[in-house]
Order: sequence, then structure tokens, then C-alpha cells
Amino acid sequence: MKKAIAVLLTLLITLSCLTLAVSATAVTEKIDPAVFEHIANADDDGMVVEIHHHNDAYPTEGVSEQEAVENDRKAQHELFEQLREIGYFEIGAFSIGKINIGLPYESIEKVAALPNVDSVTMPEEGSTAPAEAKLDSVLKEKLSGMSDDSEIDLVIWLAYTDCAYIGMSEPGDDATHEEVDAYLTLMRGKRKAYTSAKNKEYTERIAAAVEGVEITPMTLTPMVFIHTTAGKVLDVAALPEVGSVYYEASTEPLDPPTEDPMTVSEKFEKWMYEKKKAVKCNDDETPHYGERSEYRNYEELYTGRGWTLIHAEFYGFFLQPWEVVASIVFGDRVLSWRAPGVEDYAYYVYDAMSDTFYPIENVCTDAYDGLLEAMSQLRIGRPVGDADGDKDLTVLDATLIQRSLAELDKLPEEDVYTEMTGTSPWYSTAYADADSDGEITVMDATRIQNRIAGR
Repeated sequence: MKKAIAVLLTLLITLSCLTLAVSATAVTEKIDPAVFEHIANADDDGMVVEIHHHNDAYPTEGVSEQEAVENDRKAQHELFEQLREIGYFEIGAFSIGKINIGLPYESIEKVAALPNVDSVTMPEEGSTAPAEAKLDSVLKEKLSGMSDDSEIDLVIWLAYTDCAYIGMSEPGDDATHEEVDAYLTLMRGKRKAYTSAKNKEYTERIAAAVEGVEITPMTLTPMVFIHTTAGKVLDVAALPEVGSVYYEASTEPLDPPTEDPMTVSEKFEKWMYEKKKAVKCNDDETPHYGERSEYRNYEELYTGRGWTLIHAEFYGFFLQPWEVVASIVFGDRVLSWRAPGVEDYAYYVYDAMSDTFYPIENVCTDAYDGLLEAMSQLRIGRPVGDADGDKDLTVLDATLIQRSLAELDKLPEEDVYTEMTGTSPWYSTAYADADSDGEITVMDATRIQNRIAGR
């Protein structure tokens, strides 16, 4: 009898070991070998991986797009609950069935073992879009009038996800300034190191694939500047390392000066007096409300081909008793009246061809080549989709929206702009509502990610 029991116990132990071995093998097979290779060569404690997942309770195929988005959000929520039980993680970019997540190395196999996780891979890189589809419309127009040997400058957005593993939780609402500074220092350092290394790697690949190009990589964004010839633009765009290609308008030579003795500043002073009866005042002088109209803080911010962007604050006869009067959306940026007493958006465009000035609210967004890019570069206003309020559109905005939908974080309350178009009623829109449909959904996060990637 004892012998029979011993044999039975041996058999059970053997079966148990086989089951564990099979289970461990199944988990390992879910993880891309490139992940193990990265870990083997790493000198830090974590990385960003791409998790492919599904949840049969929330189908995303064979349903409408809206249902797929909602079901994927529910599946993500359940997955996040499971991730919390495993330990620390950082949420990156989202798309249906895929999430980029930063994980400590010790958690990767535990995450792969979750039943709804199909695979754990390196973040997707590379673009398979046709070369022509990667060119923006301005660049296509410029190329149509150039010979193959004409020199040209390009802005290239690289085809990789710029998510870096931080290894430190974001400070909570009760965090001290020191804790916030410590996190920001670490976060920015990690992102700069990651992006700089990836840009260097991609620069070397592009230079090896296309001869005769001069490449200047950035350090904070997945972007490089390239000087080449028109005949090589499609060769560059066809590379999988390239996500999108734009014409760099700021390198064009400016029109030669005319014989006009008046400067732009003098012309603006004359125009303001004729149009608004406003006189120029010293910037440090107190406005004379009720006595006369004035303008101050004049500055020529940027000069393009045939136009100049100007900042000047106009003060009318009466002090307005509110902080923000109204907003306009210019391109993808929101401009607002913000200072008491200032009665316009404070930006003007000088048109050299017509030799006159236009308030920014009367300017068509595509009327002046490079104007939108200049406003973005100068961080004028706030971009639509700027959920975290830092005046830049980054993956952090998409992440904040995704975290709020997953109930992991909250969007800033009452962070809205009030827009008035023509004679229509005033209405308020949340900055996080990137597609301006009146709702904050995962589609807003997707729109932000596409804009960052130049799509």
C-alpha cells in the first residue's frame, strides 16, 4: 500500500512539474526574443514594451468603430486592474488591441502570463506608407517646380514611438515642489537620452541608405533636419525610418529690401492710428483708460517670405472687467484675449505685397507660407489637444486623456476655451477635445498621436 502511494505521489509530482514547464514555455513564447535580447544588454531596470491584448467579453472586430473603441477601453480598464496587482507600470501610447507600457524587467513575464495578453514585443517601428504619401502638400508643390539637382531643406519626423521608461511614479496632487522637480528632472533626462540615441541610430541608417544628404538630428523629439537635392527626396521618404516629410520654409532667402524709407514699425504706428486711433506708448507706462486708445509691447516676432508676424497689445477706451473675453482657433492653436483691457488678440500680420496689416482673426490660416509653423515654434497660444496645459502638444497630452478615460487620472477641471465664429453663439470647448466633437474620447488621444507623428 505504501509503495502504491509513493508511486502515485511521484506521478503527481512529475505531472505537476511538466505542467509548470509547459506553462512557463507558453509564457516565454508570448515574449518577442528581441525583448529578451534588450534585457540581456541593458544596464537599467526597465523598458517600454508593446502589449497586444484582447478580451472576448469586449469584441473589437465585427462591430462599429465606436463600439470597437468603447469595448477596447473596457478591456484596457480590466487589464490595468491586473497590472496594478503585479506592480509598477507606466502607460504610454494606445491603439485598439495594443498598448505601449513601461515595465520593470522583473514584471515582463508576469504580464505576459495574464490570460488576455497575446504577446509582448518591442514597440513598433518603421513606416510602410508609400513615399508620396509621406510628403506634405507644400513640399509636393515645391518639388513640382524644381529640377533634380536643386538643393532643398526638409523636416523629417522619424517612424518610432518616443516613449521612454522613467522608473518613477508621477507625483500626486499632494506632492511637494521638490518631489515634482525630482520627477521632472528624471523624466526629461530619460526622454532626452532615449530620443537622442534613437535619433542618432536613425540618422546613421538614413545616411547609409541615401548618399549625399546632410542630417542634423534633434535631441528632444523624433525629428531630424535634412539638406539634400530635390531628386533624392522620394528616396529619403521611401525609407522605413521616415514617418513624414515636410518642406523647411524658414531656410528660403528673404526678398531683397525695397527702397521704402519707412520701417515696418513706423508703418504699423501709422496704420494703428488710422484704423483704431491708437497711439504708441512706452511699454512700462500705465494705460490711460478712458482718455485715448493705445498700443504697447510692439515686437516683430518672425519674418517669412512677404510677411511679418507682429505682437502689439491694443488698449481701448474702457477697462474690460474680465480676464478672458473670447478665443479663436487659428490652425491648430487657440488664441485668447487674456489681459484686462486688451481688446484684441495682440497679433497682426504685415503683408508686404499689399503693404498693409491684418489682425490675426482676419487672416486665413493658409494665406502665408510658414505662418502656422512660426506660431507653433514661438508657442503662441495653446494647441488644440493640449490636455496638460504646458502649451506644447506631446505624447503626454494623449497619455493624460487615456489615463483619465481609464480612471487613472483626472483632466484639469474647467480647462476650456470660449470660441466665437462669425455671428454664431459663444460656446466652450475643452482643450483635451482634440477633434472638437464635444466629447473627450480615446479618439482625441489618437488624433493627438497622429498629429505628433505628422499623419
